Parts: sequence; structure tokens; C-alpha cells
Amino acid sequence: GGAFYGAQQFQGVVPYFYDTFHPGTAVELNRCRYNTMVDNPKDKSGDTGAGKCRDSRDECEDCRHTDPEVVYTAHFTVCQKPWTCTTHSEPGVYHPLCKKLHARWFAARAEMEDLWAKEDADYSSVARTGGGGDSDLTHMRGFCTSSRERGYVGIVLPKGKKAGVVQ
Repeated sequence: GGAFYGAQQFQGVVPYFYDTFHPGTAVELNRCRYNTMVDNPKDKSGDTGAGKCRDSRDECEDCRHTDPEVVYTAHFTVCQKPWTCTTHSEPGVYHPLCKKLHARWFAARAEMEDLWAKEDADYSSVARTGGGGDSDLTHMRGFCTSSRERGYVGIVLPKGKKAGVVQ
């Protein structure tokens, strides 16, 4: 359930937490740094940055040009989910940042699997090739063998771990 799309996800859980448990304490965060969608902030489509700000402000940051080092969380709507193995090699103002955010996601996945391997000598993570020499896939660290979802190499859970369960 939930009253709106995303109600049981970041867009709903965080507002629910503050509205229910800490009413009157919520603050608006920079949308380009927290839960960024790497979207166009203006009401005119295209890569030019023309138009009025969608949030009615006079000036608005273009999240498509945000330094990835200051992005804390990303919402992969425009960029697509990392497991769709989107190369982001096409022209377009959002592709460079999307590629960097996907690279960080794949780096976090690699770090998680490396930790599992240290904790369990029997754990065998996915053999990572670094993209098999395909420069469009290198940011995916070998977790994609080709572009599009069919190329995604799924996560292999260690024995005793269950998906969705934090241990």
C-alpha cells in the first residue's frame, strides 16, 4: 500500500518518519545532493538549461551537472537502475553523471562481495573482469557482460544469508 507512488520507499519512509515521529523538524534538502534524479530542473526539455525552474524559484541548480563527490544518495529514475547495464555512452547532458553514479553503485557492490569473501572462505563472488575490455562496460566492474538487463550478473548470496535480511 501507501497513499502515493514510492510511499514504502525513500520518498515515503523519510517524510513519514519526520511527520510522525518528529513533527515540525523536517528541512528541505538540496535535491541535487540527496536523492538526486539527475533531472532537468527547468520546464523546457532539452540540454540547454533554458526555461523556468520547476520549483518556482528564480534560480535552480541543474542536477545534471552536479559534482558526483557531493551526491549522497541517488534515485535511479533518469539514469535507470544499475542492473539494467545502461552504458551511458550516448550523447546527452545527464549521461556523464549517471555513468559516475552507476560506477559508485558497482563499486559498493564489489566492496560488499569482497567483505563477504573475507568473512567466509567458501564464498565465491562473481568473477569480475572489469568489463571484458569493452570501454563502455568498464564502470560496471564486470558485473555486466553486455549492455541491457540481460547482461547483468546477479548477486550470489553467501550461504546462510537471505535477500532483504540485514544480519
